[in-house]
Amino acid sequence: MSKDPALLFYPSDFLTGTMFLSDEQCGKYIRLLCSQFIHGRLRKDYMIKICGTYDEDIFSKFKKDSEGLYYNQRLEDEQNKRKAYSESRRKNRLKKSSNKNIISKTYDKHMENINENINKNDIEVYPSFDDFWNLYDKKVNKPKCQIKWRKLRQKDRETIMNHLPSYLSSTPDKSYRKNPLTYLNNSSWEDEIINKKNTNDINTAFAREIITGLQS
Repeated sequence: MSKDPALLFYPSDFLTGTMFLSDEQCGKYIRLLCSQFIHGRLRKDYMIKICGTYDEDIFSKFKKDSEGLYYNQRLEDEQNKRKAYSESRRKNRLKKSSNKNIISKTYDKHMENINENINKNDIEVYPSFDDFWNLYDKKVNKPKCQIKWRKLRQKDRETIMNHLPSYLSSTPDKSYRKNPLTYLNNSSWEDEIINKKNTNDINTAFAREIITGLQS
């Protein structure tokens, strides 16, 4: 059986799992995943060659086997699922059967199991409501938030996910963060983010300017 040329990639899972990695770290992580997919489990010196140096955040994404080789468990599991599925399909085609529905029924069954994270009747495009809900991290009035989210355009959903990291960093204390429904209803992703530290710096500079003016 020829080697599988592609792997399943789940953007939502990847973004959630790499939320606190830098862009550079994400690039290295992707290269390591591709290397494992092509070459199998990786030696430590291969890992270092791609990362440049030992990076705890990246290395923590991989397990180490008894031979000292590194591998990403999720990637290996997905590869094995696809191999099992392809092999089963190959065997089904070889069967001599008068029932033309056997292959199609087997196909449906395997497609349901190939990835437990996907419901074949309801596949969500990134960003999903759960992506927003988990990132916003202020669990208030979820049902109404879901209804509002479904009414948003895809472009607005993507803009929200781009806006949130900056907004959340400006409101680390969730008690000062808008309730998620308020954020959605008011289109708050279009608002300017005012950093409290920057505001204080501006106020201090303004005060100094006034004092200097009085003293002159």
